Amino acid sequence: MIILDAIKHRKPSALNLLNLLQEAGFELSNRTLQRRLEELRTEFDIEVSYQMEGNFYHIEDEKVLYAVNNLIRLFESTQLSDFLNSLITENTKDLRYILT
Repeated sequence: MIILDAIKHRKPSALNLLNLLQEAGFELSNRTLQRRLEELRTEFDIEVSYQMEGNFYHIEDEKVLYAVNNLIRLFESTQLSDFLNSLITENTKDLRYILT
């Protein structure tokens, strides 16, 4: 998700992507990053292109960008759902403050 969000909003270089991933707690080599980008192509049909002139990755296809937006929203809602579920199961008293 970090990779897609960064490419969608920032048009990062490989080094920028690796740094963003590191900040999020993921240590990846350049080769592993390339494999993840390839997985986006093969698993999700998201074509990530590399622009040599500007040294950045980008997604050109508007339909794919729309699908990426939906995918990001799905993951965000899933994270929120998981968070709320953990509040319910772990400590319902804290949930009162969120709902009121």
